[in-house]
Amino acid sequence: MKQKKFNALASFTFLSKSLEDTDIQILHCLDDRFVEVKRESDDEFRRRNVNVSAEDKKAILQELKRFSKFLQLDEIQTCVFIAYYTYQIDERDRYEKDILPGFFSASTLDLLPLKGVADQLLAKGYLRKNTLCSYGRRRMQISVDTGIEDSIINNKDFYMSEEKKVDRYRFCLFVDAEVENRGEGEISTDALFERVMELEEKHNDLTFVQNMKAKIKSVEKRTLFYIVCKDYLHNERTVIDKLLATVYFSASTRFRVASSIMNDSHELIQKDLVEKRPAEFFNRATLSLTRKGQELFLEEDFQLVQQKENDDKRLVAPEKINEKQLFFGKELNEQIHFLQKSLEDKQFTELQNRLQKKGMPSGVTAIFYGLPGTGKTESVMQIAKATGRKVMHVDISATKTCWYGESEKLVKRIFTDYAEKCKNEKLKPILLFNEADAVFGKRHKEVSHSSEQTDNTIQNILLEEMEKLDGIMIATTNLAGNLDEAFERRFLFKVKFEKPTIEAKRSIWKDKMPSLSDEACEKLALQFDFSGGEIDNIVRKFTMQEVLKDVTADYDSVVKLCNSEKLCGKERKKVGF
Repeated sequence: MKQKKFNALASFTFLSKSLEDTDIQILHCLDDRFVEVKRESDDEFRRRNVNVSAEDKKAILQELKRFSKFLQLDEIQTCVFIAYYTYQIDERDRYEKDILPGFFSASTLDLLPLKGVADQLLAKGYLRKNTLCSYGRRRMQISVDTGIEDSIINNKDFYMSEEKKVDRYRFCLFVDAEVENRGEGEISTDALFERVMELEEKHNDLTFVQNMKAKIKSVEKRTLFYIVCKDYLHNERTVIDKLLATVYFSASTRFRVASSIMNDSHELIQKDLVEKRPAEFFNRATLSLTRKGQELFLEEDFQLVQQKENDDKRLVAPEKINEKQLFFGKELNEQIHFLQKSLEDKQFTELQNRLQKKGMPSGVTAIFYGLPGTGKTESVMQIAKATGRKVMHVDISATKTCWYGESEKLVKRIFTDYAEKCKNEKLKPILLFNEADAVFGKRHKEVSHSSEQTDNTIQNILLEEMEKLDGIMIATTNLAGNLDEAFERRFLFKVKFEKPTIEAKRSIWKDKMPSLSDEACEKLALQFDFSGGEIDNIVRKFTMQEVLKDVTADYDSVVKLCNSEKLCGKERKKVGF
């Protein structure tokens, strides 16, 4: 009689139902270490078909043998494979700690001989671990290899899908999966580090792994770094508190590691691979890769990532700056024009070369100081536009933090980032400190508080960075008297912005409101001692009236707006002796 052709899908379907209905009786036939236990009730385990006939057992074992031959596994491994694949097809919860007790309706103790079989299937590639994210939580899911699944469903010859080449990115995902297992309580902290070492050994051909093992001797610290890398890859924040709770079981160990991170003594911080980003509360503080850490992780991809990051929101491109005509007195015009010419590409390069030959600092620094609204910041922007340079604007508030030692690091990072921008940009950008007195203030002679010590440290950092600056830095301030004297000689250009002259005010009025007569502009310039910024305010308010009331500018209507510009009303003439 001709033997019936083997049908993989039919064989799997038969065995799946049979093994699930007969509990561990078939396992007992395969290995006498499985002990069948007679139970009085089914309160704890569902018992659907306790008594299986000898004929049925024979049929099941024969089919199991055929299916095992198809899968190229032994019978015990095949039974475990069937259990996992059944749960996958039925879309049952594959997140549970152990699928096997649920499938065979047995206790973990009953299934002790199966310990390690799932790991064997994972190692052979029959089962794959996947990390899934749900509601912000990462969990492990085990699924059957897609090639094997295709072989069974479509009744093809057995084959396995080609495993994707493991690179440094997938390696970090593998480590993350093991950390998640630890976090779920499936393995101990020591077992986690052992598995990470096994992964490193398995993928020791990766340059990333070799470099990490050479640089960081402790597998514990390497594991933390791998997780920070994985989070960086997925643009996620590495929350310190959550990371330590997932990796370490012992509360005392978590506290020890947390302390080393917060006081900057942890090896990853000491070697400038990661840096902490403080928050108001410790449990929100995060770790991120430093530039050095990114270089180690990204390797040849680092330059590509840097190119993308060059589109920095802090950088204002010259084409994004609206061209404006500024009106100043003759002396101020000459100073600004001279600085602008000095920053043109050819002249600036020659200037730096000559300064370097003379052993002098090659950076160009300037301080624009004077009353508010006199055009200090706008002058910087117009110089940048005229010379084709980008402006890197410093957010002064971002340098202030209540965390001890962090403000100093933030200030230092400003200059580190700026130096990097100078390397990557065709023309060196202008580093702009607006309202600079907030960080360039007077040093405290007598220190009685940690904040005063921080202020003094920041002063020293700024002075040092200005000395070795290889670019262009311009600071603006309304309160020049608040600046420390030590900064005076560090600024090559000191440009004072005073309120505009009568001639300048007349030109501003005419430029902003061309419909006004020359006579009206002259009278406004004589009557009101306004800065350019204050005139801008009036022009903006009149523009609103033009839109809402459809009126045309004339002297009387503008005067009404001028009289309401000052908070105290119309300016009073000074009375003196």
